[in-house]
This record gives sequence, structure tokens and C-alpha cells, in this order.
Amino acid sequence: MEQVICGASAFELYRIPPQVTLLFPQFPCFSTRRQRRAISQSNDLDPWLKLPIHTLCSDPSIRTRSSAIRDHVWSGDLPRAAIWENNDIGVRYTSPLMTLLTLAPLIPAHRLTMATYELCGSFAVYTPSKEVQHELDSLRDQRLTWEGGWRQVYDHAGKATSLWHREPLITLHELRRFCEASKGMRGHRQLSQAARAITGITASPLEVQASMLLSLPRRLGGEGLGPILNNHPIPLNRDARILAGRSTCYADILFPENNTRPAIDIELQGHMIHDGGRAGGIDSNRMLGLKHMGVEVIMVTAEQLYDPARLHRLSAHLSSLLGIRRKAKSPRMEAAERNLRCELFSDWGQLAR
Repeated sequence: MEQVICGASAFELYRIPPQVTLLFPQFPCFSTRRQRRAISQSNDLDPWLKLPIHTLCSDPSIRTRSSAIRDHVWSGDLPRAAIWENNDIGVRYTSPLMTLLTLAPLIPAHRLTMATYELCGSFAVYTPSKEVQHELDSLRDQRLTWEGGWRQVYDHAGKATSLWHREPLITLHELRRFCEASKGMRGHRQLSQAARAITGITASPLEVQASMLLSLPRRLGGEGLGPILNNHPIPLNRDARILAGRSTCYADILFPENNTRPAIDIELQGHMIHDGGRAGGIDSNRMLGLKHMGVEVIMVTAEQLYDPARLHRLSAHLSSLLGIRRKAKSPRMEAAERNLRCELFSDWGQLAR
């Protein structure tokens, strides 16, 4: 097997926007001992990747034994289309699905779920250097379009953020099919567990945090509320279209209606996108249109998710609306919640490390 980047290193490559790669120097080779020694001594891979580089290795006897490389032995057959090649930068790396499979045994379960949400979602987290950001700001004025729909999110004050929007790299159908096909392979059990926790296509870390806090079973630290859908379309009737100024609304998190209650739409108010007068006006019009349709709309802020006491109040309110009777959490459930919160609110930029 030729050298193939995998795991945390491949995940980091998938986070680099194409407009950023154009500004980087050539990706350095690391196939020879001299090249690996140079990388370990001077970190020539900066700004591409952090060290060590995670690579696949077909036999323990051919490990590189370099501090710059961390080999992962994969002696069996690889899943179909497991390896991708990027001719633009001259590297071979695992596909998004294979990247998750090679990550699965190496990072905590909740972080694997978060990484799966990101690759299945319409967002990525990447922080450019000051020099690169200056160039990106210049490119922004040219209103260029990039392959994969990549674009950086700017906050209400016009400041660049670490949040990027792009097309999803994995569909939910592909994820579930891959989990079936990878039975018996290392990492299958962990990835299958993560796949079962995915509730839909999310557009930001805040949506992932809210989805996991609300929908994960209580034994895993969540509130056990659901089922939920992410960014689900709600077609509006004539009057609602006039009120909302649009024909369709997309619920950040939707509890679908049933025979006993209307649908409940959780709208997340983060600092990056929803702040500012114009965004607030759009949200108010949309909320009025949804309420006219009989949809219960609840606005939730990032602070309400970050504060355990406020989240518990929100959970109790949602339980009442959903007709769910709740018991107090056991000490084990409370410990699981603390563990979940510790992972969810850690540095998202270091997710795979």
C-alpha cells in the first residue's frame, strides 16, 4: 500500500477550503526517510497539517518509525472507494467515510459523533492564519464561486469567523450503507453507534450541540427527547407565505407533529449568523408565518445550551409540550451528561486530535 493519509490528518485536510489551498505552498513529500526527517525537524507541513501525520500501513514491518508519522496498520481488504487522490496537491488520503472509520477507535464516542455530523453536514470549522485571512478578505470582494459551495461565514459586524459553509461530503444514506458494508472491520462498532445518533443535516456546531443535548438517550448524557429532524423544510400556505415573505421555512430542529400536538420548531440563535437587525427581522417574519401554520416556535440561544440549569428548564418545558413525563436523572445519567458537555463544548477546531 502506498502512503495514504488517514484518520485525524485526513479529517483536517477535508476542513481546508479550496480557496485556502490555492494560497498554500506545495504539499511536501514524505515518502523517503530524508523527507520525513526534514518534516519532523522543521515541520515543513505547516500550514497544511499538524504533526504527526496519520497514515495507513499494510504491514507492521514497513512502519516508518518516524516521529513525524503515525502509522495505522490495515492488513485486510479496504472498503470500496476507500482511497481518494487529490492531484491538485499531490496526496492520497482516505475517503470521508474511511476517514471516520479510521478515526473511530482513536477518539471518544461523542467526538466521533460530532465529526460524523460535520462531514455529513453543510459546514466545516477552519481558522485561517492572519495572512491567509487577509487574502481571503480580498477574494471575498470578487464574489467568486468555489467548487463544493465553500464560503466563509462573516458575523453581523463583518468579521470573518471559523465557520464555513459547503456541500455535505457524505449523505446519510451513504453513511448507513457504509456501516453495513464495513461489518467486522476495526472501528465498525463505534462508527455504527455514531451513525445511529445522527438526526439530520446540520449547518453549524451549535446545531450539532443542540441536537445531541436534546436527542441523545439520557444514559449517554442527552435529554432523550425526540425523534427530531434537522433543517427540515416546512411548506407554507398562502397566508403564511405572505407573513414570512417566503414559500418554505427550514426548521433548525423540528419535533414533527402527531395526533396529540402540533409540530415544534427549535430555532437556534447563535452569535455568528442570527445576530443583527436584518437577520432578526427575517427570523421574526418567519416565526409569524410558522405560528400562523400552527407550528410552535421556540427560540433557543447558545447561552441556554451552555448553562446546564437553563438547559434543564428548556428540557422540562419541551417535555411538557411533548407530553413526556420525566423522572429525575440518576447519578450515572448526571455523570454521562457532564461527560457529554465536556466533549461538546471543547475546542471544535481540535475535534479529531
